[in-house]
Amino acid sequence: MQNSTVQLGKGPPERNSRTRANAVIAAERLLASHPPSERNKIRSALDAAAVLRWFDVSLLERFLGITPEDASESFETLKSFVFVERYGPWRQNKRRIHELTRLAWREQLGPQTLAALTAK
Repeated sequence: MQNSTVQLGKGPPERNSRTRANAVIAAERLLASHPPSERNKIRSALDAAAVLRWFDVSLLERFLGITPEDASESFETLKSFVFVERYGPWRQNKRRIHELTRLAWREQLGPQTLAALTAK
């Protein structure tokens, strides 16, 4: 007889797969709502944020090797996404990607891209 106990936050594998896929689709739609000329910059920031547990302007600047102005712009854009939430109890200007979306986005990055980003 199979164990019928389901851990908190764990559902049937097919449901979790659908949920992760929906999280990526939602993120892709938000990305697509921006002008084509901005999408690569936003995607890079989203990739970085998915690798990091939390981020702020200075962390995006260092991680991506971009100017403070570009980092600030990317931060403000990411901050506007519904799956980006405040991080830290001190009301500092730190954010993180909601765990479900973060893990789903990391999964769709693929092992080579993920390895390259985590090596930074």
